[in-house]
Amino acid sequence: MNAQSSRGHTVFKLNMVREGGSDNLSTTSEVCFADLAGRENEKTTQVTGERFVELSFINKSLLYLSGCIQSLGQQTHRRRLQTDHGSGTPKSKGVDMSKFRNSKLTLLLSNALSGNSRTSMIGTLSPAAAHFEESHNTLRFASTVKTIKVQAKAARAVDKDYRQLSFADAEDRSKPGPETYNAVKWALEMGYRLVDTAALYRNEKSVGEAIRDSGLSREDVWITTKLWDSDHGYEATLKACQNSLHQLGLSYIDLYLIHSPNTGKLVETWDAMIELQRRGVVRSIGVSNFGVPHLEALRSSGRQLPVVNQIEMHPMVYQERKPVLEFCAAHGIKITAYGSMFSGQQEQLERKEVAQVLAAHPSKTPAQVLLRWGLQMDFQVIPKSVRRERLEENMNLMDFELTPGEMESLSAMRGALHEYWNPLKSKVDLGRTDRGTAES
Repeated sequence: MNAQSSRGHTVFKLNMVREGGSDNLSTTSEVCFADLAGRENEKTTQVTGERFVELSFINKSLLYLSGCIQSLGQQTHRRRLQTDHGSGTPKSKGVDMSKFRNSKLTLLLSNALSGNSRTSMIGTLSPAAAHFEESHNTLRFASTVKTIKVQAKAARAVDKDYRQLSFADAEDRSKPGPETYNAVKWALEMGYRLVDTAALYRNEKSVGEAIRDSGLSREDVWITTKLWDSDHGYEATLKACQNSLHQLGLSYIDLYLIHSPNTGKLVETWDAMIELQRRGVVRSIGVSNFGVPHLEALRSSGRQLPVVNQIEMHPMVYQERKPVLEFCAAHGIKITAYGSMFSGQQEQLERKEVAQVLAAHPSKTPAQVLLRWGLQMDFQVIPKSVRRERLEENMNLMDFELTPGEMESLSAMRGALHEYWNPLKSKVDLGRTDRGTAES
């Protein structure tokens, strides 16, 4: 150690998105630069106090990184053995991403080490005899890194319209095991890239298994899951998220939602969500079934606002829920709509307002018309199905468009499905407000 040492690692990540053009496609890529502090020998440096604490944290993070590197090297070795013994394409269960959750450093480097990437490492050595042990350890580490083989391929292009369409509530209450596994696997094969589940559904494990067996890179699939009502509160939220990560077998969740405001502690729970995002185990945070008073409670407390509010939304409740739609639009909160297809209730699908629109689009089904309505309202729709033919049908929405008159006619519908809950009107309870800080 020296007086000028930063005593820390530096990781710089640059995310790039290309959009626009006549092809209507979006491609993404990430560049990561990491400058790692070297491991220090406590006896040699003889530091104490604050410097000793810094040294300990550096060494601990490097130990976790070494464990990840070792695990990845062993996996590459197993693949090579399988191939050498004539077993053809090795059937790998994928990288054990749980190891990357042990430290912020390994979490930040997880994509660069185990994902769809090209990765290079430069080791710095000292010629001094006094630093032999450190230089030897660096060479051993580099030797292990050299054995890892990552499989880089061109970034997948995503149609911007399809990002509004998600295979999501196909898992909603679907049974854990083959039913969920097959539904997710089929959907990913068809081109769906957003999967929505929840702790309440008790099928996160099956969702994770299907994703790993799909052959897709982790960054190619967007995973949304939800915090259940019984886990509201700061510490309970942190623990529940770790359990969902374990069940899914992932190192991070793309979008984590509070499932409902029913059990209160809204600000306290939201502060824990913000902390999860700060730690990097959650990329984006949002809510579900929040009404204007619940959203206003977060805003008036000075907290960052959710990126998403997932609510029941279809033509029959559109007029009634305009206030929450207007609040979300004014504050940049995306609406994700569930129940878009009237929960499959045949008598509702056959209503005259739907039939009149359907007459102008004879090749389409009532469900497709309703999903198209949601897309043109700029909602993200999450159709539910565990049947392959329905999954295929729900994707065929981009070859037609509803006229302004048809949109107006559907938007004027009234009624109720009596299928879903309505937590939008539940009481507002902030819980503790001293676990986080307001935005400046």
